[in-house]
Amino acid sequence: DDYSLSDTSLYKSTAITEEQALKILKLLSDKSKFEILSYTSEKNAYGAELAEMLGLTTATVSHHTSELHIAGLLNIEKQGNKIYYSKNQQTIDNLLEYLQKRL
Repeated sequence: DDYSLSDTSLYKSTAITEEQALKILKLLSDKSKFEILSYTSEKNAYGAELAEMLGLTTATVSHHTSELHIAGLLNIEKQGNKIYYSKNQQTIDNLLEYLQKRL
């Protein structure tokens, strides 16, 4: 029953473009999205857990996690009837590498 949905991410390549970097930085400027990514850096989490931690509705968390996933920052894995989110370290590393080169 367990399967990963992480292959639906837009950013599969190792190099980050300027457009991708700017989109990711804009996403991370939102406090809730940044906190979701920070929380999932420590452990995998599911939507209701993130909603409770952030004091948001599950619908709002779903919106944020969807945007983070599309940007390649979150991996998604279904376990039973729950969807777990975890950070995608590769995208974070690629972003940091891009920023080091540009800045």
